[in-house]
Amino acid sequence: MAPAAVVMAAKKPVEEVTAASRTQGMAEAPAIATAAGIACKVADARFIGKMSDKKAKTETAYYEVDCDKGLGFILSAVTGAKPTAFTCVEANSPQPDGKPSSLPCKLPGNADPKSDLAGYIAKAGIACTPTRSEGSARAQPRPSWKCPAPAARAMS
Repeated sequence: MAPAAVVMAAKKPVEEVTAASRTQGMAEAPAIATAAGIACKVADARFIGKMSDKKAKTETAYYEVDCDKGLGFILSAVTGAKPTAFTCVEANSPQPDGKPSSLPCKLPGNADPKSDLAGYIAKAGIACTPTRSEGSARAQPRPSWKCPAPAARAMS
């Protein structure tokens, strides 16, 4: 689930991933991902932007990372605090009011989180190729997926 400050921010036109945002992301995001406890090799990253909170006297920087294996993440790095992360499954999910996510993952490697989930599902011993993935707008968001119904068996 996207941070409330980002969800409540004024809508901006959809921006494409630029070379400059990728250069900055690759320079800064791997260390932030490590500090957030994400154990992955960052294959691609982008700097999304910064927000200032004048009351709290903090700045929050946002990044997207594509891990070489597994799910991608949106990182939130608040000045003076441990960074936090949420998966691209959560980031790409609609808001509770049904509107599109205000902070979706856009890197090409994060375009289809279903393929990233497949490895985790297989490791859990579940025979499933996900057809849909989504996060949850609950207080404790959890990624979920939908598997196709098993084929009907002929009776003999």
